[in-house]
Amino acid sequence: MTIIDDKTAHLKLPLPNRDNLLWDDVVRLREAMTTIDAKIKAIDTLLSSDDVNLEDLQELVNAIKENHNSIDAILTSKLSVAEFNRLTAPPSAVAYSYNAQNLVDSVTETVAGKPRQTTYAYNSEGLPETITTYEGKMRVETYSYSAGRVAGVSVTENES
Repeated sequence: MTIIDDKTAHLKLPLPNRDNLLWDDVVRLREAMTTIDAKIKAIDTLLSSDDVNLEDLQELVNAIKENHNSIDAILTSKLSVAEFNRLTAPPSAVAYSYNAQNLVDSVTETVAGKPRQTTYAYNSEGLPETITTYEGKMRVETYSYSAGRVAGVSVTENES
């Protein structure tokens, strides 16, 4: 007799069928129970782990959902790989300046023999917006916060 091999939609676990012989379905149900047990163990391990704070993880997921358009825009921006490398290349020299509150006001780096200048503008909460200029390009990164944590970043790039 042929076994009818019905499966669940998500985990593809074997389902019993009234036309199957009982001893065939017992084996299939045992396989399903073993798979379910392994999945529940994985969930229990995650829930009892000190490595993951589920509230923090959920905040991160929410921020990504809320800002997916901005993330897509950054990933699909017209900034070429060569331009990105120039903007992010490691410097050969660095100089810092500080404001009256002893916060970093600006950073001047020497990259490929040319200055890359980053200035930091702080809002009322003391959180920065950065403006980087290098070889006629300007990159502005503005951070938004929720409950003292970064909730999103908006980035614009253009000719300075």
